[in-house]
Amino acid sequence: MPKLVTWMNNQRVGELTKLANGAHTFKYAPEWLANRYARPLSLSLPLQRGNITSDAVFNFFDNLLPDSPIVRDRIVKRYHAKSRQPFDLLSEIGRDSVGAVTLIPEDETVTHPIMAWEKLTEARLEEVLTAYKADIPLGMIREENDFRISVAGAQEKTALLRIGNDWCIPKGITPTTHIIKLPIGEIRQPNATLDLSQSVDNEYYCLLLAKELGLNVPDAEIIKAGNVRALAVERFDRRWNAERTVLLRLPQEDMCQTFGLPSSVKYESDGGPGIARIMAFLMGSSEALKDRYDFMKYHQNKVTIVSDYCPVFSGPDGQHPTHGQVSCYLQWRRAQPQKAGHRWSRVAARHLVAAPYVRQDNARHQYTCRWLFDCTRCPQSDRAFYRIVQSDFLIPGEALAR
Repeated sequence: MPKLVTWMNNQRVGELTKLANGAHTFKYAPEWLANRYARPLSLSLPLQRGNITSDAVFNFFDNLLPDSPIVRDRIVKRYHAKSRQPFDLLSEIGRDSVGAVTLIPEDETVTHPIMAWEKLTEARLEEVLTAYKADIPLGMIREENDFRISVAGAQEKTALLRIGNDWCIPKGITPTTHIIKLPIGEIRQPNATLDLSQSVDNEYYCLLLAKELGLNVPDAEIIKAGNVRALAVERFDRRWNAERTVLLRLPQEDMCQTFGLPSSVKYESDGGPGIARIMAFLMGSSEALKDRYDFMKYHQNKVTIVSDYCPVFSGPDGQHPTHGQVSCYLQWRRAQPQKAGHRWSRVAARHLVAAPYVRQDNARHQYTCRWLFDCTRCPQSDRAFYRIVQSDFLIPGEALAR
């Protein structure tokens, strides 16, 4: 039976096995269990001897992969993977994934040193960032066969290594330092179209605003290569050693992995855990009061996606920044009163938006100012807004949060 050897920072953790019937099992290595610093891959995969055969195995490794079936199909096509199952996809792109996990086929020998990379020219960087337009997954262009990464999430993205001021492609099992997010564009649904063509500026603004409001957010910057703009977000699951010679991977998992759930239920509306269950889980944290407060502060005006909250198991002081913030506004359209189940003015009042401003159709940036001024529970918001509003956004009116 084929096996994938699982590593954490060059320490053998165990083996992922795919059975003949397609089931996935995992077994911790004896040397890992004997290590005084051993930790489980996930709270859903506790340390134990023998094979773990629960659905949590499949779900944990599945959550390391991109959400989009289209991207998964591109990976199958690009590397001739046997299927879209986690084992087969991670056999091809598991060298640098979310958290500290590195997956390498048992018969494969790593030839590169721990840190090896190739500097990208601007033209080469543009080629990586636009690779998705040619159905190439995660920026893994054909000329770089040794560049294999797995980045979870739904939107088009890749991951790169930053050395000084240079963007680089990592070689072998060298980690990446930044997630590079491309413009989302329009998301078309049967009854609506969500225009996120300015998502790069939108998310950058939201991160700046969140930082001004006291939230712990990662460093980010807008990068340009040719005609491409992208958002480079520093990875919270990577850290340089004291000498800055080795880049360490930090163990972490999201709430889907913690609860052993598949990636298909990241939203509460799809059957995933909601705020109440997550708050109850955080009672077990070493800093329960702070973590529960931060969680509610972050999600006060945000749709809860359980993959967005990721406990980091790097010790009792383990923390990570909030991430993945994009603001959307509703497109105004008159509705027939008899078909309205909820009235916007009443809903808005429950979410700290004053009703008189809801009825106005003035410019969005003016509405943003008024909305921020009404957020009396966040008195620093007006100061934060004025600090950030002068930043260089492509289209300020579209970039601002509603």
